[in-house]
Amino acid sequence: MALVVGLGIAFQAPGAHADTVDLEVDAVTYRVDPDAPGQGATLVGFNRAKIARNLTIPATVTHNGTAYPVKRIGEEGLRSARLQAVTLPDGLEEIGKAAFYGNSIDDLVIPDSVVGIGEQAFMNNHMKTVVLPKKLAEIKASTFVNNNLTSIDLPAGLTTIGPAAFASCRLTSLVLPESVTSVGTSAFEANALTSVTIPKGLTSLAAGMFSNNKLTFVEIPETVTSLGSEVFAGNKLTSLKLPKSITTIPERAFHSNALTSVTLPEGLTEIQEAAFEYNNLTSLTIPAKVTTIAKRAFGSNALTSVRMEGPAPSIHAPGRWNPNVGSFGDPRDLKVSYYCHLSDGYTKPTWSGYTLAGECIVVTAKGSGATEPAKPSFDPNADDDGDGFTNGEEVEAGTDPFDPASHPARPAPSPSSTASPAPTPTGATSWAVKPVRPGLPRTGVTNS
Repeated sequence: MALVVGLGIAFQAPGAHADTVDLEVDAVTYRVDPDAPGQGATLVGFNRAKIARNLTIPATVTHNGTAYPVKRIGEEGLRSARLQAVTLPDGLEEIGKAAFYGNSIDDLVIPDSVVGIGEQAFMNNHMKTVVLPKKLAEIKASTFVNNNLTSIDLPAGLTTIGPAAFASCRLTSLVLPESVTSVGTSAFEANALTSVTIPKGLTSLAAGMFSNNKLTFVEIPETVTSLGSEVFAGNKLTSLKLPKSITTIPERAFHSNALTSVTLPEGLTEIQEAAFEYNNLTSLTIPAKVTTIAKRAFGSNALTSVRMEGPAPSIHAPGRWNPNVGSFGDPRDLKVSYYCHLSDGYTKPTWSGYTLAGECIVVTAKGSGATEPAKPSFDPNADDDGDGFTNGEEVEAGTDPFDPASHPARPAPSPSSTASPAPTPTGATSWAVKPVRPGLPRTGVTNS
């Protein structure tokens, strides 16, 4: 049996158990169990015609002389109640799913007694400020989506932020506490973030986590090992350095930014579709371990130079009618320089649609322990391994210009002459080096 306080009308409330009582206070309904007063009261509904626009939820409600502390706001308890303001009582412990969904609340203080907030609890309000409880460990999916928040102070003990928790707000800066270990997809999508601090406790950045913001710079901790698709898409990033632990850059991860430079990690193996499409890159260095570069990965940039540091990865060729579908976008002004250290199982690029410069770039003699020179250079007329054949001759013959045991077959000596050929004159004449282009006749040097 249920009692409506103040009206003297008793009825069995829909959804109420036989041993519970529903009380109406200020057009809001609370449910209590007289046999278990310690469980407190739960706000379960409201009278739409009578509820105040500025609502104060009491700390207790009384039935038959017994005070019941209001501990919970039930699922959809005040959904679409047209509230403009609400005061929550100390002692409140839980706010249910969609409890305040679709109101017009501007500002909110959630008491420290609250330990749980359900999904969509404050979705679609007008909230400009919110004070979160200090003991809150989790903010669930879509809790504050589509509000007017410009800042948020996240509690120090927070560990989990659900998908779209703060999406479509107006946040301008964000500091994630060191305690945070999990952030869901699109958690901060479509805000106005210009700065963000990512804690070392995070090992992955979820899909769309910071997409469609105003970030010009971001520092990703070395602890991050994976990125989600579109994680930073639609920002204003101008430069980027990725953690060494990243092996895959997912699709559209940095799509539609303003990148003029990017440093790719040495352990990178795959760059997925449209990962860097629509940026301002003019040059690019692809690390040696990259095996796959998907279509449009660097499309709609301004690339004029791509340097390969290892065997040629598989790519997507530019289309006849839509050249930007190629891995490096429009090929008109682009030239690709590629690695040619033959003894390391080098694979020569056989791509169609892109101009291969055909120039051997800096290589290091196998097993020499030498480090790569600061300035890329390769002299086709030098004989780096001292085997009597120039580097250019060895590249054309398919042998290793840095291994004296690997060289073209030596011609048999002429029976009519045993004299050694005269050495190439040096010092008196200026010599201009022409790059060797494998597959073309060797030009060697020209007298200038």
